[in-house]
Amino acid sequence: MLTGPGSLRASVVIPTYNRGELLIKTVGYFLEQLSENDELVVVDQSDTPSSVLLAMPATKRQLQYLHIEEKGLPNARNVGVEHSSGRIIIFCDDDTLPGNNFINAHVKAYDDPKVGAVAGRVIINGIPATSDSSFGTIRKADLRIISRFNSLERKFVDHFQGCNFSVSLQVLSQSVRSDKRFGGTAHLEECDLAVQITNKKYRILFEPEAALVHLVQAGGGCRVPDMGRWLYWYGHNYMLLYLKHGPRFFFPIFLLARLTKLAVSALCSRNPELLAKGVQGLIAGVQTYLVTRYSCSGYGRPWS
Repeated sequence: MLTGPGSLRASVVIPTYNRGELLIKTVGYFLEQLSENDELVVVDQSDTPSSVLLAMPATKRQLQYLHIEEKGLPNARNVGVEHSSGRIIIFCDDDTLPGNNFINAHVKAYDDPKVGAVAGRVIINGIPATSDSSFGTIRKADLRIISRFNSLERKFVDHFQGCNFSVSLQVLSQSVRSDKRFGGTAHLEECDLAVQITNKKYRILFEPEAALVHLVQAGGGCRVPDMGRWLYWYGHNYMLLYLKHGPRFFFPIFLLARLTKLAVSALCSRNPELLAKGVQGLIAGVQTYLVTRYSCSGYGRPWS
């Protein structure tokens, strides 16, 4: 597009991987909502680019379709930001259906200058709206995370869900970015991004009117085929998150909580090897942090 950073109202960024026809439908849903001051940026890491989407920008001038080789959700988010021209960057998954006022609700929330990011409502069919006000919180001691973003209560929160959130360009220009070290399932990469934002003294607003339906497609995306791999990346990414942002004094509590979670998962699955996979992930998370903490900038503060 012939526009520079911040010249448009909003950019919707959709990272995608091997979602085929579902992606094309999702793109159609979002294109229907764009105003003349908005754009849609699709960052496709699929093995084969979509011939339909490659041809679509010829008639849909507000669509940018980028096919990249490097796999990984955090990298795709960063590429999307680099190619965006909106003052507000809205991040959505490729298996979502936006509500009627979705983009407008995200943008309007930034009328409050304290707001640096917005968490949108995530609706999963068959699950009723929560009445629990603890949603969207991160416990400081052990970084216990409560999501449940299907609520009707507008409030400030500690984080957001990766399939529906937005960040202002002003915040992203302050060395805030998705950390590519959150690998595999990319579990918790959005929580890391949220903590980076609140560390800059901005607030995150949960806006229930910025609602979408998350279809939770089984294949593609960041889904992994077996529980062992999921628990490995759970351990790796949770450890990395804590070493970046958690208080050193409470590390034993954090470690006990994570080991308990892994043990319960292994017990419920009647497979003790799952515990080993999770522990391997925890150890790998320490290694990832130690190897890169001094060689990479923009990854957040060291342990305090």
